[in-house]
Amino acid sequence: MSLPSLVRSASHLAHPRLPTYLVLFVTKRCNAACSFCFYPINTDPDTLSLDEITLLMKRYPRFKQVTLSGGEPYLRADLAELITIIHRVGGARFVTVSSNGSLPVHTARTIESVLASCPDLHYRASLSVDDLPEQHDRVRKIPGLFERIRETYGELVRLAHEYPGRVELNVQTVLSGLNKNRIAAVRELVEREFPLCRRSLVLARGEVPDPDALDVSADEYEQASMLWSEAGSERSLWRQPYDAVRDAILSYEREVITEILRTNRPALPCAAGRKLVVVDTNGDVLPCEMRSITRRTIGRDVLGNLRKSDYDLKRILLEKDVKRAVDRIKSNGCHCTFECALNASIAFRPEALATALVRHAAPRITRRTR
Repeated sequence: MSLPSLVRSASHLAHPRLPTYLVLFVTKRCNAACSFCFYPINTDPDTLSLDEITLLMKRYPRFKQVTLSGGEPYLRADLAELITIIHRVGGARFVTVSSNGSLPVHTARTIESVLASCPDLHYRASLSVDDLPEQHDRVRKIPGLFERIRETYGELVRLAHEYPGRVELNVQTVLSGLNKNRIAAVRELVEREFPLCRRSLVLARGEVPDPDALDVSADEYEQASMLWSEAGSERSLWRQPYDAVRDAILSYEREVITEILRTNRPALPCAAGRKLVVVDTNGDVLPCEMRSITRRTIGRDVLGNLRKSDYDLKRILLEKDVKRAVDRIKSNGCHCTFECALNASIAFRPEALATALVRHAAPRITRRTR
């Protein structure tokens, strides 16, 4: 680990309230119109510029992991420059970009540009595949989308071979009331069509265009999550510690979501606003993307705005009113199924991480040593 990395790590310990995981919405533009999407796409062109993102990263160079979302991130023409800023100015080593996979050529050019200019960056390219080809195209309202995803996957495989160890491929599937009856077939499809991808399952949530999308019971989610667990390879904690720990966290995360769905109660204290923070396209700072995305209340759903605070995220997060608002999330038992927040709640809490490892990594060691 380099000296700057050690300094940043020490600063995290000195300020345990300051997040190291950022979810950044980079555009509201989208060429899809998904029936299960909670985000208000194509509604507001007022998006943080590269200069504004540079100021954010200069004044808060603490993020280890940055996930870029939208909208469709690859519709942003300057996405490669944006990611380069996040890495070079902000020091982030891991960047995830979630995409509907509709722009194979532009996606490949963007990623290739980033990899060439950021040799220390680990790029996680995530493609969305939610249903069988015909149904997938219909629910996302892009004719021929599945074929474009196949093309994008081919480009990503090429880049993964050209930049070994630096490109991680992922397929993300949204489980909803619209696809739950075909979810086993979807898992088989993903495994067959995209064999080099990790597989992740997320649950439809929030204020969605089609309320039927939210019709997933705890039993239905649990059965689907078991299918996804079975689809994953068992990585050795000794030979592949990073992947094995992450697998354990994801498996425990699915257990937690199942418990939340069954009891409608928190299964563990939420780290939203502490270890994870969300920044919307207009600079709004949110503890969580689920805090009323369309009807926001200052001091509850919105912690502050970067443009109104000289792009100083630390100053926003350490204000007394903001600290009290974040504390209420934890003490009042706020809970939802937002996977990024749950992931942070497990990964950054020693007792939760230990539970994940004991339940989901230790048994693999036992099986491998018999």
